[in-house]
Amino acid sequence: MFSGGCALNSHLNGQLAADSGFDTLFVAPAPHDAGTAVGAALYGWHYQLGQERLPVPTDAAWGPHPGVLPAAVVPPGYRALTDLGPGLAPTVAALLAEHHIVGWVQGQLEFGPRALGHRSILAHPGHAATRDRLNAIKKRASYRPFAPAVLAEHAPEWFVSAGDPFMNRVARVRRCRTNRIAAVTHHDGTARVQSVAFEHQGLHKLLEQFHDRTGLPLLLNTSFNRKGTPILRTAEQAVVAAADLSLDALAVGDTLLLADHVPDPRATTLRTR
Repeated sequence: MFSGGCALNSHLNGQLAADSGFDTLFVAPAPHDAGTAVGAALYGWHYQLGQERLPVPTDAAWGPHPGVLPAAVVPPGYRALTDLGPGLAPTVAALLAEHHIVGWVQGQLEFGPRALGHRSILAHPGHAATRDRLNAIKKRASYRPFAPAVLAEHAPEWFVSAGDPFMNRVARVRRCRTNRIAAVTHHDGTARVQSVAFEHQGLHKLLEQFHDRTGLPLLLNTSFNRKGTPILRTAEQAVVAAADLSLDALAVGDTLLLADHVPDPRATTLRTR
């Protein structure tokens, strides 16, 4: 295990994983000072109370739920598709396959500084133009890379190392794949990879649907926030941010807010693979 403020250096973590000689490297979702509370709780649980060790986590959805999205908060320029249930993932996957940009608010808030698929903005990883549009939307410097969230079982096919469930490790993109994921490949041929395990409640089903449609087992995943603000927490905050950022769609629970200029993806069965 590697912790402390320096463990937020994802390049260092990638080098340690590749060259340190250790079989595994675990970096917690909040390795800096905020994570000491979790460490203290685990110490008390195991060493003071004598309880069994908890399994190594593959998700960090330990914060509050976003709440329900009231119909009254649908902003001008959007319409609501409600009660999608199991149809949410294929509907959003269809939007992403058509290169729309989607706000994604699912389940409990992530613990730590990274958006890990519970309060995220998601996009197709295939075109550099998507990266440019997102930089403009979020007012980011153009040199800053975007991260891919990849199905853990497919990560070795696309990256030289398996990545990290908490987006804390940089890995080299396989050269034969870089042209297919230009939006998440940094100029040096690397990416800060989030590996998404089967147990992940926020992203795994959506990634499977996107993979089925496009042949790509990964999405561009960036934090859902406006410049200078923290990652949002509630459904109401998500609606305000989505409208302010002019996102094409916003998924909260099983409700999808769709911008008026975006056709309903349920109206077509077109495959984009």
